[in-house]
Amino acid sequence: MNHFLINGVEKPSPVASGEDFGTLMSYVTKNLISGNMLVSTIRVDGREISPRDEQDLQKVPLAKLESVEIIFAHPREIAHDTLQMLIFFTQRLMTISQDMGASGDTETEFLKLVDGVQTFSEAIQSASIVLRTGTQEEIRILGADLLSILDDIVGAKQAGNAAYLRELLSTHLPENLKLWGTEGIPLLIRSRDS
Repeated sequence: MNHFLINGVEKPSPVASGEDFGTLMSYVTKNLISGNMLVSTIRVDGREISPRDEQDLQKVPLAKLESVEIIFAHPREIAHDTLQMLIFFTQRLMTISQDMGASGDTETEFLKLVDGVQTFSEAIQSASIVLRTGTQEEIRILGADLLSILDDIVGAKQAGNAAYLRELLSTHLPENLKLWGTEGIPLLIRSRDS
């Protein structure tokens, strides 16, 4: 590895060049991450990597890499960025749900939608905790409604109640997600800024 950067600033490598990428990441995790700074992005040879890529690179010798850059951010910044991305994610989930409601679903599509809604809900909860937005009535209602709709979707699917499932997918879930995108998430963002 010829270049090791932290937030765009070149630093001496904290591990020997004969070590592997996994050893470098272990060092970063143990010594550089704190309650005030978390890893936001990892770039290897100028390309942002995913958690899957990070796993695949574990045993790659650092000598085979040109550069590794670690971008740190405060947890509140990451939570704020997450909320911004969730606004767009609501649109994607709405489209998937409406398409499934109109044309039926395959088991794969159904599982992806359920997983997406669960991931969305968990991300909202995590961001709320990090941003310390408190328990706002509107957010509690939207969250409870979302989980109730998700339970109904799973129940209707298991019971084979196709008409109710179509109604949930084409109307109820998209309406809840729209409220998250236009009211719930913006409220959380404003709470963070106040």
